[in-house]
Amino acid sequence: LDEPYLYFSIDSFLHMLPERFMATEDSEPSIENEKMLAEMMPGLISAIHYAIQAFARRGYNIIVDHVLQNQDWLIDCVNLLHKFPVLFVGVQCRLKELDRRERHREMVKGLARSQYDVVHAHGDYDFVVDSEDSNPLECAQKIKQAMENGLAGKAFARLKQKFI
Repeated sequence: LDEPYLYFSIDSFLHMLPERFMATEDSEPSIENEKMLAEMMPGLISAIHYAIQAFARRGYNIIVDHVLQNQDWLIDCVNLLHKFPVLFVGVQCRLKELDRRERHREMVKGLARSQYDVVHAHGDYDFVVDSEDSNPLECAQKIKQAMENGLAGKAFARLKQKFI
């Protein structure tokens, strides 16, 4: 992209938490820490959304890497960001490929499978890329072209009407 963009990864925010709260391939958090994290999660995710909105209000260009595994998270994003030119991009590939990728990364096994049907359930994007058919650079080029074609903002407007 010609202009600078800030990269917001939800995982980056979650990795600010102490390691004892995060599941890894080799360890699970204690039941107590897992319960504490579950109680914190709705507020934590909403705070992240507010941070994204704060940067957008200041005029920064932002790329957000987010798995909207809960409809409330999507509604929160739409509510906070619908006035901005959001290009809402769905990044998709087949479950078999997600399973393969998960085996080769340090992730909790089964996470992609558990989120697969939920994250795209709303079914409304401005643009969709298939990360199985295209490499990351090709996906990025397609997304840049979608931005240049003025596709931003339409999906969040539709979702606002649907949810809010």
